[in-house]
Amino acid sequence: MSFKKITVFVFLAFVFSLVGGCGSAQQSQPTEAPTTYETLPVETAPEEEQRMPVITNDTIELYYDDVLTLNALGCSKVEINEQNPTSKIVGSQDTDNAVLYYHKERKALIAVGTGTAVLKADDKTYTVTVTAAPISLFMITGHSIGAGQTGVAAQSVLCDDGQAYSSHGAGYVPEYTPGTGIGFSAGMKPENIDAFVSMGDGTIGEGGALAWQWNNLTGEKVWILNAAAGGTCLNEWAKGGTVYENAVRLFRYAQNVLKAEIEAGHYRLKDMAIIYHSSANFAYKNVTYTNKDGEFWYNSMWNGFKSDLAMDMNGDGTKETVQAMGMVPIWTNDAFHDDKGAVYYMAASDTYKDMFMASLAGKGWLDINTFNKTFPEINYQVHSGEIESPANPMYMFSDGVHYVQAAYNALGIDIANNLFSYLRKVEAPESFILMNGNNKVYAKQEIKVGRSIEVVPFVEPITVNDLTFKVTDNLEISYPCVITAKAAGTGALTVYYRDQILTTITFTINE
Repeated sequence: MSFKKITVFVFLAFVFSLVGGCGSAQQSQPTEAPTTYETLPVETAPEEEQRMPVITNDTIELYYDDVLTLNALGCSKVEINEQNPTSKIVGSQDTDNAVLYYHKERKALIAVGTGTAVLKADDKTYTVTVTAAPISLFMITGHSIGAGQTGVAAQSVLCDDGQAYSSHGAGYVPEYTPGTGIGFSAGMKPENIDAFVSMGDGTIGEGGALAWQWNNLTGEKVWILNAAAGGTCLNEWAKGGTVYENAVRLFRYAQNVLKAEIEAGHYRLKDMAIIYHSSANFAYKNVTYTNKDGEFWYNSMWNGFKSDLAMDMNGDGTKETVQAMGMVPIWTNDAFHDDKGAVYYMAASDTYKDMFMASLAGKGWLDINTFNKTFPEINYQVHSGEIESPANPMYMFSDGVHYVQAAYNALGIDIANNLFSYLRKVEAPESFILMNGNNKVYAKQEIKVGRSIEVVPFVEPITVNDLTFKVTDNLEISYPCVITAKAAGTGALTVYYRDQILTTITFTINE
């Protein structure tokens, strides 16, 4: 499995507010900051997995745990012969009992082992080959928006059989025991793991939609863990906190299950990542802190996850760990409050290469003028068979704070798109501006010695995270991109994307 980090960006840019306590810069006559970079080269994205099933005149290719209905195969009856399994029973050195299993009630073939078999479908004969399935493992963390506080499970997105798995309730995860499989058909399932399939009830929140869209984009299986806890703040997610430790326990449990499945020859690990729903300051908890404090808590959480979740998943002596953390700011209103200062900078800065912006979609749903343009068309099926799209932003929230299920579904799809772009594609930035409060930062600035201005990067697409900020000696840069004048004269802030200059801001510094 390759853990090479690559990025891509998605269209959206938003306004940011000035951090309290920072002085404001005196601005010269407005001049648009010029775009100083030319079109940057686009790197080649990695090849995608073969999508299954592949059916020819006499062969069928499947991944482990795939479900192939007789209707899809175009036959009324099947006969399975000459099964030659190569995978092993989980936790044993014995080979699996079969490659294919016919489920009479579902009228479907299920790939219950890797290897080959001969299948007679009506009057046609196929050689069936089943290979280890590529799978990714993602965990949702943060507050109640991540948990899906008031959604409706029956209206969650319906995934194809055998393609997506879920696990909720980090505080109730049992200890791992060998001999259990994660697949819908692979023996007894571990407790708290339910497939996003027609046989199940789905789950509240964004998980089903995230899984569905990831599967659409990659053709791979995906396991979604949800460790988010309503009402939690950023400091409670620092390493050592209760919700942090519960999340680690859930993820480690999933890793152990998946490791055993990989050893058995059922799966191949692709990607592991975390989605964090961010909100720092909850007044009712008397929790307030600056963006500088936020940097400390984010580093504690993310560095803790990378360390605590490192595990040799493939049995080759190399420890794999979570590759990235996608951040989702809360959008219950249009204000840039809470930890958005930390989120915007850390998501874009080269200093935090493992972080990126996973979604800003919710902001576009809050205004009637942008709602119809930004809320996606519903082109999926749900467990209950029908779902109503919110008619306008007034119906986006069930209680003024938490989303209705259609909004959770839309959020999950957007997160999947950006996660896929970040992990699997490479594109150059298409636009870039710096903001100070609600105002653009222009190419020429005037500022007095000792005064500061905060600049916030806005890049389209949003998942860019390779920006570097450099200043001349008479300026000082501090987190989260606060520029302070140190000595009179002429200074400059230069912003780079990799080795390309995106823009240069010239400062005239007065005594």
